[in-house]
Amino acid sequence: MQPSAEIRWFHPGPIPEKFSEWFKQQPFVKDEDPRTDIYLVLPGSKTVGVKLREGLFEIKAEREPPRKVAFTKDVAGYTDAWIKFSLDNPVVAALETAIISSGAPLLRIGKRRSLQRYSFDKGAPEPVRSKKPLPKQGCLFELTSLIVGKQKFWTLGFEAFGTIDRQKAYVAQTAEHVFAVEGCPSPLRLGASFSYPVWLRSLPLPK
Repeated sequence: MQPSAEIRWFHPGPIPEKFSEWFKQQPFVKDEDPRTDIYLVLPGSKTVGVKLREGLFEIKAEREPPRKVAFTKDVAGYTDAWIKFSLDNPVVAALETAIISSGAPLLRIGKRRSLQRYSFDKGAPEPVRSKKPLPKQGCLFELTSLIVGKQKFWTLGFEAFGTIDRQKAYVAQTAEHVFAVEGCPSPLRLGASFSYPVWLRSLPLPK
């Protein structure tokens, strides 16, 4: 089980160039390999996400509801807390085949993620490289392009890990650090801040 606290924003279209250049100011950005995640859509659900990812079967459930936070006059959103169960087992391949062949509503989301890790192992947000040993306490800062069919979207987010009762503080402190040091290229509004399950509900299912 992996607990986390998060805040993120979703927007339609490709990542604006000004956001890409702004994110590249992070000292140790890691550009991950492109991948495609398969999401099982649960009609009406805002609090549970189910996906197949590179041989993993993952279930993510909300453990604390969204709470409004503001970092600057132009940056505000909703933090929430989650618990994730991941199954890495040979049975996942058979499970994936069964889910796909069942006709269940699925969305294939292409992702290209750039990532900056922050460590709290010394008590304050410190940017570190994405290499082992990874920090035990910290927060991920990510900028990700998303492709759903022929549509493009992008998301900016913070996801904290480590001591469960410190995770929301890690999200807040990392975001405050980033926006205080580097500002933000354009406003990030409450109306664009929600979780993956909520965002998925806004997408049309493939026919």
